[in-house]
Amino acid sequence: MTTTQPAYVIPLLVEQPTWGGSYIATSKELAHPLVQGKRVGQSFELFSGSWLTTASPVSFAYATATEVSSPQFADPQQEKLSLQELIDQDALAVLGQKGVERGWKTMQVLIKFTQAQNNSYQVHVKPGQEFGKWLPKPESWYFLEKGKATLGLSDVTAVSEYKARCLAIDQKAHELSEQVQSGSLSVDAARLELRTFIDEDHPRRFVNTVSIEKGAVIDLSQGGTHHSWEVDPELSEGNIVYEVQVDVMDDYCTIRSFDQGNIKNDGSVRPLAIEDYFKALDIDPQFNAPDHYLQQPAVTQDSGATVTTLFSNQFYVTERIEFSQGYQGHYTRTNGSFHHLYPLEESIQVVIGEQTWFVPAGWSFFIPAAVAEYQLQPTAQKGNVLITHL
Repeated sequence: MTTTQPAYVIPLLVEQPTWGGSYIATSKELAHPLVQGKRVGQSFELFSGSWLTTASPVSFAYATATEVSSPQFADPQQEKLSLQELIDQDALAVLGQKGVERGWKTMQVLIKFTQAQNNSYQVHVKPGQEFGKWLPKPESWYFLEKGKATLGLSDVTAVSEYKARCLAIDQKAHELSEQVQSGSLSVDAARLELRTFIDEDHPRRFVNTVSIEKGAVIDLSQGGTHHSWEVDPELSEGNIVYEVQVDVMDDYCTIRSFDQGNIKNDGSVRPLAIEDYFKALDIDPQFNAPDHYLQQPAVTQDSGATVTTLFSNQFYVTERIEFSQGYQGHYTRTNGSFHHLYPLEESIQVVIGEQTWFVPAGWSFFIPAAVAEYQLQPTAQKGNVLITHL
């Protein structure tokens, strides 16, 4: 494997027992017993710790990594190489001029395929407004199915009341946690008592809860906005989202005010950062209106393909390319950036020079910047692929 050779990205599957499911493994047709039956919440499709391989995903028996450093294959001899090793060899060839000009020495785009619900109320600081340990994490969402989320505050004048309620819930959670850990209360009883306490005055009244249609695009790349993914009886799979973000460790970017009443099996509760949450929160009414973040993507035509620009900001760009014939045009030229491909619904073929690569639906394909150009071909009546780049 070289710095100018395209490769498949080995997905890092993350089990989430409280809010994951089977959607991700099913979409990838992963049949290994170590995957089947697990509640997978996220698949890291590209990040600073990604591993690459030239082996076709069709041949993978177990194409996940339970730890970043140990991807597993049906064939232990199968060649694999970390993305970081390739960047270390030649950052210009891998990341491209656009990455090098930004001073990148690692992959700083994070792409995740997520199945989630009932996650914490959270905010990220705005770019340029870092404080303490907190760093910005620009992010954007593309809903592959219908979903439900909170977007912004419903009443920016009620921030003090909202904060007081979050503090009261957190205090109650810690009191119950101590009782569980001391043996004076069962974890089930603690969970019930905490849920009852929360439902007396649920924090959802302070936020906008929005039903989201399949195909919706939400851009939170400027930060400062309250958000979470919510439970809905009509959404049996939860929220199915393709996320593009800047790659920042969760401990340094996700500031939580409310954790939906979750208590772990050992009785512990997740630490929150309520004071910092309200410091980072933007209370400008304009930036708390859901319509401010629900984007209307631009649609254009290029060389017979329909191109929908899902995300386009100073951090990353993602286009959806739909084509019924072979497509080679403006959007399949790397133009000084790596390209990350993710086929939706149907598999595609990627032609580079005289070599053809088969990329199954739901699998990621990485094209180094040095490749310069490539062609997309459908394997069915229509191809539909997401391309992310700088």
